[in-house]
Amino acid sequence: MKYDNHGIPIEYWKYRHPNFPQEDFIYLSDIKFTTENSIVISGNGTNQNGTSLDFLVLKIDSQGNEILNKLIGTIQWNEYAYKIINSGSGFIIGGLRNNTNVTTQDYTYRTLLVGIDSSGNVEWTWLSPESWGLRDAARDMVLLEDGSLVIASGIGHEQQRPSVNV
Repeated sequence: MKYDNHGIPIEYWKYRHPNFPQEDFIYLSDIKFTTENSIVISGNGTNQNGTSLDFLVLKIDSQGNEILNKLIGTIQWNEYAYKIINSGSGFIIGGLRNNTNVTTQDYTYRTLLVGIDSSGNVEWTWLSPESWGLRDAARDMVLLEDGSLVIASGIGHEQQRPSVNV
C-alpha cells in the first residue's frame, strides 16, 4: 500500500506468488529502494511443490508495475528471508535455512546470506557452519564502508518437545 503524508492510503498494489495458482502463500518482510527508482522487496513463499518455504524477491517500478517476481531456494530446506540491503551492484538477502520440514530431531538452523544481482540472479550464498551450532536468521544487517557485513543474529539449542519430536 502507498500512503500520503497524512497516512491515508492512495494506492493498493497486489502481487501473486510466482507459481500462482498452484501455490499462493507469500509474505513480505523488507523493502529497499534502488538507484533506478524501483523497489526491491524480500519475503517468503512456498516452493513449487508446497513442501518448504523459499526466499521471494519482488521488484517493482515506482508505479507499482512488477519487474521481477522470483523464488530462490531448494526443495530440501525451509528458507526464510528477513532483511535485504543494497550492496552496490545488487542486494544481499539475510535469512535462515533449516531442515524442520523434513525432520523432528537433530535439526539444523543456519544463518543464510544470498547475494543477488539487480536482475535477481544468485551470485553467491553463505551458510553459517553447522559446527557453530543452531544459529538464528540474519535479522538485521549493516554493510560497512570497507565492504564487510555486520549481522544481527542469535544462537540456540535443540529442545526436546515431546509433542513435536516423536
